[in-house]
Order: sequence, then C-alpha cells, then structure tokens
Amino acid sequence: MWNPNKCFLVLVLAFAGAAPAGAAETLSLRSEDLKPRLEEKNARVRAQKSREEGALEGSTARSFLPRLELRASQEQFRLGRRPTLSEPSYGAELSVNLYNGGRDALAEETLDKRRERRRAETKLTLSEELRSARESYYRLLFLRDSVAVLQDLARRNQDNAGAAERRVKSGVGLQTDRIEFEMRGVELKQNLERVELDRRNEARLLLRSLGWPETTKLELPETLDHEHDWEKIVEASKPDREMLVRSDLLAAEENELSARRESRGWWPRLDAYAGWNQFNQREEDGAEPEDRRWSVVGVRVTMDLFDGFRQRPETSALRAEALATRLEAEDRRARVGVVLDNEREELRLLHAQIHEADENIRRAERYAGLTQSEYARGVKNSPDVLGATGKVFEMKMRRLEILRDFQVTRGLWLAKMGL
Repeated sequence: MWNPNKCFLVLVLAFAGAAPAGAAETLSLRSEDLKPRLEEKNARVRAQKSREEGALEGSTARSFLPRLELRASQEQFRLGRRPTLSEPSYGAELSVNLYNGGRDALAEETLDKRRERRRAETKLTLSEELRSARESYYRLLFLRDSVAVLQDLARRNQDNAGAAERRVKSGVGLQTDRIEFEMRGVELKQNLERVELDRRNEARLLLRSLGWPETTKLELPETLDHEHDWEKIVEASKPDREMLVRSDLLAAEENELSARRESRGWWPRLDAYAGWNQFNQREEDGAEPEDRRWSVVGVRVTMDLFDGFRQRPETSALRAEALATRLEAEDRRARVGVVLDNEREELRLLHAQIHEADENIRRAERYAGLTQSEYARGVKNSPDVLGATGKVFEMKMRRLEILRDFQVTRGLWLAKMGL
C-alpha cells in the first residue's frame, strides 16, 4: 500500500544526501574566509583596485620636465623675381617650466586626494561586498539548519502516522487521524522543496560574489550559533568609523583644489628657453646660410588676463559641488553613528532572545512528549498531536531566525567598520 509519509521520509533522506549534479569542485567555507576570498576574486573589488592602481600612475611632475622641440623641412619657394629655390630649414628649441602660477602644485595635491579617494573607495567597496556575502553566508546556515528541523519534524510525523495507523487497526482510532498526518506530510514535503530551492539560489549568489563557478559544491562546516562575549569582541575591534564617509570627504577636497586651480587662470607663467635654428631664405633674408643661422637663450613671462573671467563659472560650479558633497558626507557621518548605536541595541536584544528561545524549545519538547503520551492513551486526538509537534517546529525555527538575525546584524556592523 502506498504511504505518502514513508515516501516523504525517503525524499527527505534523499535531499540530505544528494550532491549537485555536475559539481566540479568543493569549497569549504567559514565566515573568516569571506573577506580574503572577496579581496582575491570578487569582480567589484578587483575593478576598484584597478582604478586605485590607475590613480597611482598620475603625476604633475612631468610638467617641469624640459620640453625639446625639433623641426626640419625642405621647401621649394620663389621670392619676387628671383629664381625658384629649394632650401632646408631646421632647428631645435628647449624650454623649461619654472613657474605656472601655483597651478602645478595644486594639480599635484588634487592627484594626491584622488589617490586617497580611490583607496577609500576600494575599502568601501570591499565593505559593501562583505556585508552582502555575510548576509548570504548566514542565510545559508539558516537554510541548512532549517532542513534539519524539517527532517526532524518529518520523522516525528512519520512516527505519529504509524501510531495513528495502529490505532485505526485496533479499532480505537479514526481514519481522519491518518489523513491528517498524511496531509501534514505533503505540507512538509512542499516546505522542504522551497527551502532547498532557496538554499541552492543563495549558494549560487554567494559563489558568484566570491568569484567561484556556480557549479561548485559549497560546504559550510560552521554551526549557526552566537558568541556570549560578542560585546567585548566588538569593543576590542577598534573600528574605522570614518570609512563610510571618507571617500565623499576626499571628493569634496578634490573639488575644492580643482576650483582653486581653475581660479588661477590669469596668474603668470614663467618659462626658460633656448633655441638654435637654420632658416632658409623665405624665412630670413640673407644670401649665405651663416647669415640665416641664429641661436637664442631667454626667459619668458606669459599672462592671460581674461582667462580668470572665462573660468569663473567652472570654478563656482566646482566649489558648489564640493560644498554639497561635504554637507552630504557630514550628514551621513551623523547618521552612521545613530545606525551603529541602533544595531548594537539590536544585538543586545537578539542575544537575550536566543536564551529565551532555548527555554521555549525545552517547554515545547516537554509539551509534545506529554501530548503524544496522552494520544497513545486515547486522551488526545490527532489535531492535538499535530499542534504539539508544530509548536516544537515553530520554537526551533524561531531560534534559528534569531540566530540568523544576530549573526547578520553582527556581520553588517563589523563590515561597516571595515572588519
């Protein structure tokens, strides 16, 4: 005779032992492994590191390097009634930037700020990816342990269904009792299928974030538990509270420096130069080549008095952008402090609730045991047994949810601090 509860129990055990088809590798992952693996293979983190390295390449020092300009030409020309001539023209000029109105120094400061901003953005990107990875990781632990709770409930339901069957056969039980347990078996099967699907989907997301193939078999040796001394660990971590706003503050400073640089458009530029040239007769009058050869050494000052007026709109825009960015960063800094305090209070509450949940599980187990004993004596009926075992399931799932929320909140708190 087909028994849906027995079939479901076989299905549960099959879920527990099944391995993903086509898994090429196995990755054993612990919570402390997330950060180094993200630094190594996460696409966003690697992209940001590339931007950081690119910012290190820039420098304004090359503007002070000598500039050597060489020229050479061969021309065919005619001057007035003179016959057509073909003569070369060549020369060289060397120039050196001695002073550029302070714009080069400001440009170098701007590049330094950009490098700092890129480093801060790399830390922030890693923090964001770490928050996401930790949330996925602890959700996976929750889903894995949820499967174990469902499996335990399935076995209990199977035992209860067997007891109901024996009562029916002995003439003291009702057919409806057996049907109730069969319906619960189907419900549990559907719940397990949903949890397994969520588990597979979450594993793929985490593997993609870590830069591993989605076919990788993920093993999580850790248990979903909590630290009793979590507050001491958090306090001893010495987090970097400025990390979340540092890139914005540096962007504001960068815009301010750019505005100062643009405002110096009318400041003088001082160059030293030297040149040697051999001109042809079209360029310089003289019958002999020696008469058309000359050299020069000098110092040149240039000023564009109207450049400052032309750059004024851009300067104002940069200063306005700098002010807006700074105000937003200061507001975010204030909010960060509030959010961190709220999360700390959340951790305290969840930690206390974990111990309360442990007590409730013990009460639910005792209640279920008494109900099953009374059902065997004919005092209770199938809805009573289903309700009692459901209470055990509910209390265990509640504990898992609190543990998950505790670890996710703790992981987010640490990730925001760059830890």
